[in-house]
Amino acid sequence: MENVIISNPNNFNQIKAEILKKGINDLFLITDFGKTLTQITPKAKSSIESILRSQKYLPKEFNKQENALLKIYYPIETNPNIPLNEKIKSMKKWWEKSSNLLVKFKFNKQILNQIINLDKIKFRLKVPETLKFLNKNKIPLIILSANYLGSESLNKCLRFKNILFPNIHMISNEYEWDENGTAIKYIKPSIHPFNKNGTSIKKESTLKAIKNRKNIILLGDSLDDVKMIKGFKYKNLLKIGFLNSNIETNLEEYKKHFDIIIINNSSMDFVYNLLKELK
Repeated sequence: MENVIISNPNNFNQIKAEILKKGINDLFLITDFGKTLTQITPKAKSSIESILRSQKYLPKEFNKQENALLKIYYPIETNPNIPLNEKIKSMKKWWEKSSNLLVKFKFNKQILNQIINLDKIKFRLKVPETLKFLNKNKIPLIILSANYLGSESLNKCLRFKNILFPNIHMISNEYEWDENGTAIKYIKPSIHPFNKNGTSIKKESTLKAIKNRKNIILLGDSLDDVKMIKGFKYKNLLKIGFLNSNIETNLEEYKKHFDIIIINNSSMDFVYNLLKELK
């Protein structure tokens, strides 16, 4: 496949053989959501948050304050010269302030429904088939997302496409909602890009689902997504990275961190076909 790059063929074949040998009952998947399961196209948005910012669902003052936070904290997130511990402190502040803004301006589930119904979030080709395969074979899928709109938004997105299944465990930010579906409280701690990993999992049902499974396939689109593995116990780990832009500039760095790199905003074909080999 011309859009699939194997960093180290020998290493990949060894990991693959171990995963295939143990089979379905010893495997689970960890994945990011935006730009990993979803794709970027001229007509599609990369995240639900970007749609919220681009439409007039909340008062102008919300966008004004949200953009002010973006200008302060985004440069900190993306500056490679800032120490990680300082970034973590800043991301915690940013996520909590943005989440509290949603509560302040009475964000509600009806707005979420309107955003989802626009059908601007597009999944990669073969994502539905992949999720259906995982569900049919009872392979847990853990979605780790720093989306500050929370798990409610991601669940609605999957449900809209009829691909929200019982084997999916959503780990993201959470809110309390009143009887009218309005967010009334942001539930701490926040999940942001630098703590989005296995240590964020507190749900007993998720921990039970993966307890005896020691092989993992990890999917992500950024180098930081490799860190999602923190807190998980495993024997074999296959890391698959989706490199969506600046391919020539970033490819060598991605090859250092991912076993497989899928370029050009391509489909989930490789993952789907790999899973089918388990049977």
